[in-house]
Amino acid sequence: MKSITKYIEEKLKLTVNKEKSKVGRPWKLKFLGYSFYNVKGGVEFRVHEKSVKKLKEKIKYLTGRSRIGNIRTAYLKIKQVIVGWINYFKLARMKNKLKKIR
Repeated sequence: MKSITKYIEEKLKLTVNKEKSKVGRPWKLKFLGYSFYNVKGGVEFRVHEKSVKKLKEKIKYLTGRSRIGNIRTAYLKIKQVIVGWINYFKLARMKNKLKKIR
C-alpha cells in the first residue's frame, strides 16, 4: 500500500484517502457496488452482496406495513427503485442474485 500511495501522490500528483483505499484481492473487495470473479478467458463482475442487501432493505422499507400512503404512490416508488438499480448494475452478472431476492 505504501509504494502504491507514494507512486500515486508523487508521480501522478493525486491525493489518496488512506481510510477508504484498500489493496487486496479483487473478489474480496467492493468497487462502486461491484465485485469481481474469474471465468475462463478473463474476469467478469457481479453485484456485491452488500449492494443486494441494501436493495432488499429498501424494498422491505417501501413495502412495510407501517408505511402510510397511497398504494399507487408506493408502487411507483418501488418501480423507480428497481428500475434504477437494474440500470446501474446492468453490466454485471446478476442472474443468481435476482433469484435470491425473490
